[in-house]
This record gives sequence, structure tokens and C-alpha cells, in this order.
Amino acid sequence: MSHLTVKNTNIRRCNIGIASKDLSIVEVTGTKVLDCNYGLVLLQKKPEYGPGTLFFNQSIIQNPQTPMLIEVGSKVFQDGNEIQGTVKNAAICFINRSGLVQKMLKSI
Repeated sequence: MSHLTVKNTNIRRCNIGIASKDLSIVEVTGTKVLDCNYGLVLLQKKPEYGPGTLFFNQSIIQNPQTPMLIEVGSKVFQDGNEIQGTVKNAAICFINRSGLVQKMLKSI
């Protein structure tokens, strides 16, 4: 399990703006996620680990292709409102043609 705090940051033109996986907790405040493919991604990459949690306060997501991809069990708390995950097997969205999870997910 890991814990990350992001404050007053601009994240621009990324595949994934902010991600939380495998029991990680991410706290985001005063941040802009701009022009990313995915604004927020929360998932459980390995079955032996648990879901991700993200606190997204006083922050915005602008012009994403997908604002939030949240796997079942993972949660986003946006300015006090809880958003439950509804996507099953979200990691599958990031599998490339050779069947391997992209390096980007491995480094999250």
C-alpha cells in the first residue's frame, strides 16, 4: 500500500492524469487535470491486492476522453461526494496488442 499527496499541480496531455491502484491512497487538492485521455483511473491490477482510493478536492478535470474510469470496489471522494466504481476488470483497458500491460500501468 502506498500514499501519495498532490497539491496545486497542473497535469496536462497525459494518457492517465492521476491513478490509484492496489490499495493505494491518493489525495489531490487544488489540481487541474487537462486534456488527458483518462482524467482519473482507479483499479486493482493484481487479485491479491485491493482496490484504489482517491480523494479529489477543489480540483478539476477538463477535456478528457474519459473523465473517470473506476473499477468495482475502488472509490473516488470528490469534494465530499463518494463515487463508487462500476467497471469490471479495468486493467483490460490498458492491455496492448501483445497481451502485456503497458509499462505505464506497471509504474503507477
